[in-house]
Amino acid sequence: MALDDERRRISKRHQPLHQLAMALQIGFIRMTGRTLDAFERIPKRLWTHIAGQVGVEPPEIATLRSPYAKRQRTLADHQQLA
Repeated sequence: MALDDERRRISKRHQPLHQLAMALQIGFIRMTGRTLDAFERIPKRLWTHIAGQVGVEPPEIATLRSPYAKRQRTLADHQQLA
């Protein structure tokens, strides 16, 4: 997937937190070839870095599940798109 295509997919997420979560999913898959299912906590430094790349405010959350707490379908959607 081209960088421009990835950025378009990220920007289509309506909520800034979902844009951030989508960017994190894509980045992690690119770096490791795996989804983030195995991880509970994401370092705040990583959230801050990704938020700066996407152009949104970093959240005050400590777990990956936080962006998906109300909508498990969103997690599956992000993983599939990533």
